[in-house]
Amino acid sequence: MAQGESQGTGQESVREFRLADCDMRPATVDDIPAIVATLEAGRSLLAADGIDQWQNGTGPDVDLVTEDVERGWGRVFLVDGQVAATAALIDEPEPNYAHMLEGAWRVLEGEAAPAGASSAYATIHRVAVAPAFRGMHVAQRFYARLIEEARARGFAEIRADTHADNVRMQHVIASAGFTRAVTVCMDCNEPPVHGALARQTDPSQRQCGTQMAHASQAPRGACPPRGPQDQTLSRCPRGSQG
Repeated sequence: MAQGESQGTGQESVREFRLADCDMRPATVDDIPAIVATLEAGRSLLAADGIDQWQNGTGPDVDLVTEDVERGWGRVFLVDGQVAATAALIDEPEPNYAHMLEGAWRVLEGEAAPAGASSAYATIHRVAVAPAFRGMHVAQRFYARLIEEARARGFAEIRADTHADNVRMQHVIASAGFTRAVTVCMDCNEPPVHGALARQTDPSQRQCGTQMAHASQAPRGACPPRGPQDQTLSRCPRGSQG
């Protein structure tokens, strides 16, 4: 890129090019240092925003990241081969979701857990974006891939939660098509400030309403169809390759 180009135009071009070369895969032991660094950067960002999530010794650490990798839950989102974001896609029940302070989950009676899972729903936890990739809609694209995997594996529902003060992540989760379901107490030794959201993954559920959403993921080289039920706000960059 020529140095004489405007900074704004140059940055937009680089961002679109880099986002075009992205992928998601299970995290490996070799990814642990990058995952921990990304989570620590997220912890610092939360502190700078005045949010007490992941502060004072709470939140993910290297032991939890290692467990995620060993149990097959860890996921990394790669841009140009670099770890741009990290998350955990968990296939067992989340104990904290039983501590509901208001609202109610959709009843999943009769819904079988997919093969190899112990829960009929999947949970997305520990999402963080590396500092070098912030402001590039990486989180939205990462959520789309996580939803795509969970739906392909046969989960009846996907759940996620975030701190009531974490407006940034609330926007990301809502833009991925989640709807607010309950308020829960996480670990029950902190203020009940987590809002938990859910989305149904059955593509036949097309009516609008609570816990309805159709998971929309752009195929390679194309933007997703935008209908009234496609609630993801991820934009398909020009020339996207997936």
